[in-house]
Amino acid sequence: MSALGDHCHWCQRTAEDVGHALQRCSGCKILHYCEKTCQTSDWKHHKEECQTIKAGGPMPRFRRVSTRINGVTMLRPGDPSAFTPDPDTVYYTKISMPHVHDVSVAGPFCPMDSIVQHIEQRCIRENSLPALPVLRETIEGAGIVSLGHIVAPLPGGQHMTIEIVREKNAQVATFLNDCPPRSPRPVYTILEQTCHPDHEQILAVLWPHEHIPTLDWKVIKTFL
Repeated sequence: MSALGDHCHWCQRTAEDVGHALQRCSGCKILHYCEKTCQTSDWKHHKEECQTIKAGGPMPRFRRVSTRINGVTMLRPGDPSAFTPDPDTVYYTKISMPHVHDVSVAGPFCPMDSIVQHIEQRCIRENSLPALPVLRETIEGAGIVSLGHIVAPLPGGQHMTIEIVREKNAQVATFLNDCPPRSPRPVYTILEQTCHPDHEQILAVLWPHEHIPTLDWKVIKTFL
């Protein structure tokens, strides 16, 4: 899963949304767009960073943070449902860092508010401080329920994608909501891993003692 190539950097739609592969910016070779109109609309924001990357100069100190919000068009301004998570849903974070072929899944979280602290801690750990105010503004403005994913800048011009994965599971959600804070939570999750096709070579050359190079993780089922 690519933190930069899995969505249009202007409208946030994925290749699956638009029905065709996204096109890479011919200048920086990093950002992707679904069509020419999106790239043109984003150019006033991307121009400086594109020219800097293309010239091989030092990366701007702060790269942009982009967020994808789910279902906002279906919610009226001030609609409380945008701020009230479904009590029967459990949540996971899927964090993708394609420059090191790493995808990780954490969770389940319930109530949903607990996932925000986890995301903030991960951004701090990865030194992605510009993502913190964007995360808070998104939640305050559109509501936590609408949060889809965040593309957060990392040092050295890299990015990580933080995606919110949802599973409707009333039994597990009720159990987690009833657990005292920081208490043991015997919850089990079935995950499906998609390894990088060249993971053996990558491990041998670059990361002999690290994670298995991964393209994606999929949450299959959560149970007690």
